Amino acid sequence: MIKKLARIKKITFKKKILIYCLFLSIIPVTLLGMISSYTAVKSIQSEVDTNNRIILKQIEYQLNAFLAELKTLSLQVSEDLIIQNSLLLGISTTPKESFEATMNMMSTVSKYRSVTKIPFGVTLVYTDYDQIYSTIKGLSSISNFNYRQLIQTYNPKYFGVSVITPNTYLNQNELLIVKQVSVDYSTAGIVILHVDIKRMYEYLQSIEMGNIQVLIVDDQGKIVLSPRAEEIGARLTLESPIYSVSKEKAGISKQLVIANEKYNATTIKSTYNNWTYIAMTPMRELTNKANDIRNWTWGMAAFLVIFWGCISFLSYRSLYMPIYRIMQKLPRVMKAGTDDVQAIHSYMDDVVEKNNYLKDQLQQEQQQVREHVMKKLIHGEISAASIQGKLQQYNLVIEGKSFYICVVDVDQVNAFKQRYLNNDRNLIMYALNKVIQELCDENDQIHYITSNVQICQVLLILGLQDSSDDSEQLIRQLCGLIRYKIQEIFQFTVSIAVSRETNDPYYQINDLYEQTLQLLGYRHLIGVNSTISCQDVEALSVIDLRDRNSAKWHKMTISCLMEGNVNEAEEMYMSMLDILPLHVPDFKMFQGILTYSLDDIGQFMYERMGCTFDEVFENDVYQDIFATTSLDEMKEWFSIVFFPAIRKKIEHMELISDRKTVDRTIEYIHNHYESDLSLQAIASELGMSTSQLSKVFKKQENINFVDYVINFKMNKAKEWLVYTDLSIKEISDKLQYTTTQNFTRVFKQITGIPPGKYRSDYRSGKSDEAERLE
Repeated sequence: MIKKLARIKKITFKKKILIYCLFLSIIPVTLLGMISSYTAVKSIQSEVDTNNRIILKQIEYQLNAFLAELKTLSLQVSEDLIIQNSLLLGISTTPKESFEATMNMMSTVSKYRSVTKIPFGVTLVYTDYDQIYSTIKGLSSISNFNYRQLIQTYNPKYFGVSVITPNTYLNQNELLIVKQVSVDYSTAGIVILHVDIKRMYEYLQSIEMGNIQVLIVDDQGKIVLSPRAEEIGARLTLESPIYSVSKEKAGISKQLVIANEKYNATTIKSTYNNWTYIAMTPMRELTNKANDIRNWTWGMAAFLVIFWGCISFLSYRSLYMPIYRIMQKLPRVMKAGTDDVQAIHSYMDDVVEKNNYLKDQLQQEQQQVREHVMKKLIHGEISAASIQGKLQQYNLVIEGKSFYICVVDVDQVNAFKQRYLNNDRNLIMYALNKVIQELCDENDQIHYITSNVQICQVLLILGLQDSSDDSEQLIRQLCGLIRYKIQEIFQFTVSIAVSRETNDPYYQINDLYEQTLQLLGYRHLIGVNSTISCQDVEALSVIDLRDRNSAKWHKMTISCLMEGNVNEAEEMYMSMLDILPLHVPDFKMFQGILTYSLDDIGQFMYERMGCTFDEVFENDVYQDIFATTSLDEMKEWFSIVFFPAIRKKIEHMELISDRKTVDRTIEYIHNHYESDLSLQAIASELGMSTSQLSKVFKKQENINFVDYVINFKMNKAKEWLVYTDLSIKEISDKLQYTTTQNFTRVFKQITGIPPGKYRSDYRSGKSDEAERLE
């Protein structure tokens, strides 16, 4: 095997290209034939499945509409007041009230049967009177009713409508729609609609489906509908393949074997009643179609193989000509004793390797060494005697008569580091450095050197040809342009610190660099995205940043926020905004001072409310502050954006706290109704004042605490009067009433009748209120 592989490698490229052309002309076409054949077979099966699902969906839609109409009728009949009145009074010719109710019932049933195209019969079960009224068999007793077993075992869930498929009960050859009739939360009777299954069977027979067989199986494994009438109502055995398919949770496509016949079964599950609709297509039909398509596909594939083989054989020489021409230009040493392509490949690898090596060496020498030297310079690690030699060696000499040291520093360092990871961070700083260089190149009066001395910081040494009074203004214009371009391109801001003017930047670079770092410390007072010079910092010395009045208003603002009084906090803060500008004439400095105030508010929110500015505000509050251009605009921002957002957050937290307090109060009442339920006792249990608890309870439940407790106790008393044999004295004692007379007075005040009469009325069936008890 290894020898054969070695022989293949020794074949010349000219022969290889011929072999490859022939190979590529045959293999793809062969694979295409196989894929096309496979796809065609699958597409046939997919098409059959799709058609079957369409048919099943149509059948499902019709049957669901049929059943929905019947269920709606059953609901209408069960909720009809005339029907309910008849069920309550029973069927009788005397007294007159019962007779009229019976006649009205019969008339109403007749009307319901006449308003729909679906023929159905109606049976009303008078459970309290052992009576049956049927439009099919007239009046009878429950014991003589065909489906008395249904009445005995019927147990509806949530008072819904039940659909009972044929043959569920003995001699049941029809579909039954059963609905319990409830009056005042108690069962008054049962409504049964009788539907002849032939209607559904005739509909299924009318659909043109060819050889497709459709079955409908309910969730109990019974056949609801079949093309063969004798199968309707039959229960599938556990071994039946149709039974296993019907128990699948979702619609599937699966092959089945029934009576030695293979079928492709497609199913869907009805979300309406959980019935399974199954369409079965004989596999022999699919196989015949698939064989025809497979034979035709392979015939076309054979033709294409021959055609492309001829094309490949005639054109391989044209493919080889570019290789031949390149070989004529290579050195003879490269061509001796090697294959053509191997020689070209070896030559190109050698060229690329040398270019990459030279490129890496150049970048490392120019970038890493320059930055390393710069870092040593700014930290004073290079002696004065060796500075000039280092500058000449690494081409760091800058021309000019006056020089400035500038540090470009990212304003929001943490956000920058979170946004960009290590590799991305280095690329961004490299791109930022390039932007600075391009802007400096546009000004002929300035010479420069840049270096990334650390992450988020770029050192910029500027040299001017002439030293004049306009030099600093020129530097500030350049710094302003750099800040604008960086914000426009990178979507973050930087501040630039500018040192004092010097005649020799390198011998004083350590002191000047430290000076710029100190200038950056005044960024919050002057504002982010600013150019900071020594003159800017000196101007701050005339400002009394610790004005006692503004500090007082600031402390009062924090105090109001701690008490949850946002309105007063807003008034205090607005007062501070009116006072502080009197002591800070520059608006930008005023913005910087406010950032310290926002820091305190942010710290309060984190400690007391467990949230940060980012969780409360959509935008960065610091950026919004520095985006304002006047005091009025800033006041408007605080009034419209800042304080409303804090107010909304505090109100939301108070709402959650109030809801929890009321829930705990209600839980305590329900669990301790046999003990002292005074407002004072529960307030002490919850650790709050009675006035506070009363206010919160009223706000959340829209009812006084005392009224809620009384209503709850009276409902308990009703429950015990109806379902227990406790005496009125025992009930009064359990509910912590001092006397039976006091309990009786409150009970009568709430219900309108004394407790004794309430119990007797319920037991004699006269109390509507008692029947609504759960």
